[in-house]
Amino acid sequence: MAQINLTQCFYIDKTSYPNGLFVSSIETFFQTKDSELPVILKLGNVINDEPNESDVFNYGTVTLYPNNINISSDGTTGTKFTFSTPIFLSPDKTYFFSLKSNSDQYNVYTAVEGENSFGTTNRITSHPFTGDFFLPSLNDYNLSNDEDLKFVINRCVFNSSGSLYLSNDYYSVDSEDPDYESHYNEFFVHEDNDLTPLTSVKFYYKKTTNGDILDTNYTEFTPDTNVKVSSECKLRPDSFFMKIDLETENDATTPVFDTNRLNGLFVLNQVNNDSTGETSTFGGNAKSKYITKMVELLPDIDATDLTAYALLKLPAGSDVKVYYKAAPAGVNIVTDVSYVEMERTPLGTPSTNSFVEYKFTTPTAFVSNDVNYALPDQSVISRFLFKIVLLSSNTTDLPLVKDFRGIALLD
Repeated sequence: MAQINLTQCFYIDKTSYPNGLFVSSIETFFQTKDSELPVILKLGNVINDEPNESDVFNYGTVTLYPNNINISSDGTTGTKFTFSTPIFLSPDKTYFFSLKSNSDQYNVYTAVEGENSFGTTNRITSHPFTGDFFLPSLNDYNLSNDEDLKFVINRCVFNSSGSLYLSNDYYSVDSEDPDYESHYNEFFVHEDNDLTPLTSVKFYYKKTTNGDILDTNYTEFTPDTNVKVSSECKLRPDSFFMKIDLETENDATTPVFDTNRLNGLFVLNQVNNDSTGETSTFGGNAKSKYITKMVELLPDIDATDLTAYALLKLPAGSDVKVYYKAAPAGVNIVTDVSYVEMERTPLGTPSTNSFVEYKFTTPTAFVSNDVNYALPDQSVISRFLFKIVLLSSNTTDLPLVKDFRGIALLD
């Protein structure tokens, strides 16, 4: 027996557990206990052959108070320190757990090589290969060469498969009313899982349509990707459901799924197929557009033309138009200058399902556009900006734009 403040190492044998295991609890055996102060167990990694108290596992700390600690006079009654979630231990590695308390009233059972097993005449003749055992020390770990703590490590036994069912608890950012309805036609789910050896995870969803009809069957999807649904759907509490299938080929391992790190982003794409009014000074009927910041050239630099390049993906029924505003110095480009549509030329074979580079140029009769006044020199550009308008007749099949570059050309 030894006063409580101990550290026991143990080894996960790769022959018995080639893929590792999940430990659910550690059981130790007490002879005496304190009346008030608790015992703290910590599970962590061994580094450079010594326990590393700074490398304790998440959820690897368990505190028990005296009313939850069992004692016995013969060492047969154990006390389980159960972790809040199972902890995965890799094979062919050494780990440690420590028992610590501010009380000196705790005593635990140990086995000492050369002595009899407690309450018997059976001599302990060999040192079991559990790992090193460290006794209390003021400055460092004090290795005991002939002693080990009496303990039991309990591992999890998993079924070959199982499913987790979840539903959304969404409340719109636009309203605190739980009955408020929002809509989406695209979603993105982020999750964190740990695929231990010989395990897999699959994700499925059900959605609620605008007609309040819930899908009959689940549809598989890939997390961390944009998922388009076939039509606009309702989003309110309990309108979106997920099924997560967990599978393992070994009863000692399982995939780990953390629901606290699961989140979803639901998007309603605001897009139409109407570009009326987009050549006005501002405004226009298109619902989806992007306006660049104004570029102003250095005082001694004037451009005479503009061009732009972008990679476009244009599904059937969609389009992308690019407009520009250009003016000399001193002109309020926002209020006094109208947009002009640029001409588009593909630099590769047009495609409806992949990105193709396009070049955008000013009309053949280019001038520094102005509708409200005459410029002294309409071929001079010192400031300019671009507007990208996205058009589609289908809100779930959108055009995409990337790598947009606008260039001012000099003589």
